[in-house]
Amino acid sequence: MSKATLKWALCTAVLGLVAVGCDEKKDAPVTPKVVAPAPVETPAPVPAPTMTDTATKTMDGAKETAAGMMDGAKGMATDAQTKATDATAGVNAMSAETETMAKDMIAKVEAFIKENKLDDASNMLTKLEEMKAKLPQNLQDQIAKLRPMLEAAKNMKMPAMPGMK
Repeated sequence: MSKATLKWALCTAVLGLVAVGCDEKKDAPVTPKVVAPAPVETPAPVPAPTMTDTATKTMDGAKETAAGMMDGAKGMATDAQTKATDATAGVNAMSAETETMAKDMIAKVEAFIKENKLDDASNMLTKLEEMKAKLPQNLQDQIAKLRPMLEAAKNMKMPAMPGMK
């Protein structure tokens, strides 16, 4: 069969079916159903992310905790500064007290040397030499001069003669 013959046969068959179908249903005309294209659904806009109540509460709690920690750190810094100031004042007071005590001891050593109480002068001078590093330079210099004075006084002292008082 040729193509033309095949087309002819198909057209005849279709027309025959249409004619038969029309004869049987004379009450209602056959109207072809027009199918409308399916509406194209546009995707709904994606809402911006929002925080849930739990996340909001968590964030608020974190902010409060951070604020509390900052307040605590400020308080600790203030306390540390106060303690440092107090410690400095204490050291200064101790230094002043130590200086005063050293000055008194230097005066006593000089007096003991003049009075020939050389053992007392030696003992007090030893104590002064132990604290010398904690004292200002001018007092250190005075202490350094006392040792030669004491040694000179010891060398000048004559041993007591038997029977002499």
